[in-house]
Amino acid sequence: METAGGARNWSELPEDVLLTTMSAMEVFDVVRASAVCSSWSSTYATFRRLRLPSPKQSPCLLYPHDACGPDGMALYSPSADATFPIRLPHDAVVLAGSAYGWLFVTDQAANPYLLNPLTGARAVLPPVTSFQCVVGSSLDDDGNIVYRTEDPSLASYGDDVRFYSVTARVARSWMYRHVALSAGGAAPSCIVLVVHEEPMDLHFARPGDERWSSLSSVGTGFISAVYNDKDGLFYVLQCCGTVHALDLHGQTSPTARALIRTRGLVAHRRSLAVTPCGDVLLVARTSCLLERLDIYDSRNAFSVYKLDLSAKKKVKLEGIGDHVLLLGNKSSAVCAPIVDCPRLRPNCAYLADFSRASIPNREREVIKKRDVAIYWDFESGVMHNICNMWPLHLPDIPDTAPAPIWLTPSPL
Repeated sequence: METAGGARNWSELPEDVLLTTMSAMEVFDVVRASAVCSSWSSTYATFRRLRLPSPKQSPCLLYPHDACGPDGMALYSPSADATFPIRLPHDAVVLAGSAYGWLFVTDQAANPYLLNPLTGARAVLPPVTSFQCVVGSSLDDDGNIVYRTEDPSLASYGDDVRFYSVTARVARSWMYRHVALSAGGAAPSCIVLVVHEEPMDLHFARPGDERWSSLSSVGTGFISAVYNDKDGLFYVLQCCGTVHALDLHGQTSPTARALIRTRGLVAHRRSLAVTPCGDVLLVARTSCLLERLDIYDSRNAFSVYKLDLSAKKKVKLEGIGDHVLLLGNKSSAVCAPIVDCPRLRPNCAYLADFSRASIPNREREVIKKRDVAIYWDFESGVMHNICNMWPLHLPDIPDTAPAPIWLTPSPL
């Protein structure tokens, strides 16, 4: 342990001691430790292979940041009030969801895969051409990939309407409206559930599968999905308000049950969330775009409901108590206890939507809406703008940049 000069040689720490130390370290420190020397790097590999527990990391916000270089990203930790540079692979074009420390991303051709941005680990998913709605692909005159897609619900309108083509650039966002994961990409239990933009149907796959499996028998019109690790079920919400439970873990065909019809919120933006104790929540927000450049709008109020699945009804809550809601545009909403989110306010919903709308007003000007660095206080019923406190007030993010997304870092 000591060199000839009496200095300690930390590279010779016994592996069991180093593993115990890593189990007590913050996630960011564990990853940094792996770069100290070859011995520590080897121990870190063992740490990940054994899936040893580490202190729970608070949620962070991953967002585009020019200071981190071209196409650079930054991971902002509100609990530590610190920003960490993150370098994503060059082919990570669109971030379409996150869970358990892993991102669902697509490459230039709209093919998806799972990525742990902290470790660089990947999990391979089936290609975009294996979705049931994709019937072929070709190159246009400029050499760009074009996918021929089918919407069976439009069959009565003829083939000119039923079949249509989309470029890979469009497919990168259009193909993936919402994504939910059952586990991190390295876990054997990982299942990825995808909600498409049109006709808003469902597909699922496991890392390593050759094709996506269609859930067309469940229906269409889905807008949100979330996984409940307390009962092992996915919950999905249709635009008509019906909530279904999906069991995708079985060795036989997937099972689906329509549980409850939530009425009266069709004009709201809605998403599902699961509390730490396993309750399913419905989060609804009124949505109106009235200003030419609408950074945030306090008139877009939030409401939250607990879904009583046995009584088949929704119960409006006054708030979420000592919890916080973390809402994104494509990934599942997260409901976390405030003890896991230091420096955030309890009973509040924090947004990282970065929504855009190309709706012309009377003057034919395009109305834009950006929901970044704002939170809704359920107690006061007021929307707060905190971009002056967080380093992510980014009104000039280009359309090509990935949207900010909540991520709970994990070394596994």
